[in-house]
Amino acid sequence: MDVDARIYDLRSTGKFEKIENQMFRTSEIFQTAKLLELYATFSEISRLDPIERNRLLEKLAEIADKQFKGRVEKPIVTSIYIAQRKLM
Repeated sequence: MDVDARIYDLRSTGKFEKIENQMFRTSEIFQTAKLLELYATFSEISRLDPIERNRLLEKLAEIADKQFKGRVEKPIVTSIYIAQRKLM
């Protein structure tokens, strides 16, 4: 995440001041089935041809099961921008 670039974008509109960023970090552990449910919702995957999508998800399941013993920890970062609107 390029926080400086996002703050620059907000500031360059001329509409905001006192711009701050806060990051919240957590992680979630996914069992293989839940991981597949999550990834199936990603636009890059859901747009695939059904056969290709299933092949990709099967490969992902294989990796999750073999390399991670069916428990994949996924880091989650939420970036929130807080700004005060300039009075015109």
